[in-house]
Amino acid sequence: MDSLQEQIEKFKQDYYQENGGKKSSIQIFSKHRQKVDMAQQVTQNFDLQQLLDKTVYNITGTNRVFIDYTIFKLYANESNYVILINHLISVYDYCIETYGTFDVHINLATFSTTAAQRYSKIIELFNNRFDTDDETVYIQRLNHMYIYNPPSVLEMIYTVLKPMLNPKIKTKSIIVPKSESSSKITDVHSIA
Repeated sequence: MDSLQEQIEKFKQDYYQENGGKKSSIQIFSKHRQKVDMAQQVTQNFDLQQLLDKTVYNITGTNRVFIDYTIFKLYANESNYVILINHLISVYDYCIETYGTFDVHINLATFSTTAAQRYSKIIELFNNRFDTDDETVYIQRLNHMYIYNPPSVLEMIYTVLKPMLNPKIKTKSIIVPKSESSSKITDVHSIA
């Protein structure tokens, strides 16, 4: 049987074929709308809990939380943002309760500036869930945040914003170059 991601990719191909094609000459706004509609269709046609579990999960036997943008982008839309955030927080809470601390590993492969615009609402909602106090339990218990496959734009933005970041997050964040990301992601999933 095909993996969930392969099933969704086939669903996407069929969707785009029926709706003007992914690379059609439709205007940018229409492409954005098409991506949002496709994400809603995936949410309606696939098990949401299964999607969540493939997007944000604890690596069994470790305090590692893995967040996979390559799955997230297939279905994330405003109708499920709160559910996604609640799932993420529950995984963080599990790690804190089980291990006392946690490490976050984020795969940003294929992330783009248009994606940053498209998902700005969920980032805002996520940030609003926490106090502005820099001593929240999540910051206290976070060991490190690793960012894999960063888009080149992210590296530039991060360099500019780094002086303005909460000093605790700044010292805990590690951007892994694209050239090393694949092997490091494999390592993260390996249980020592």
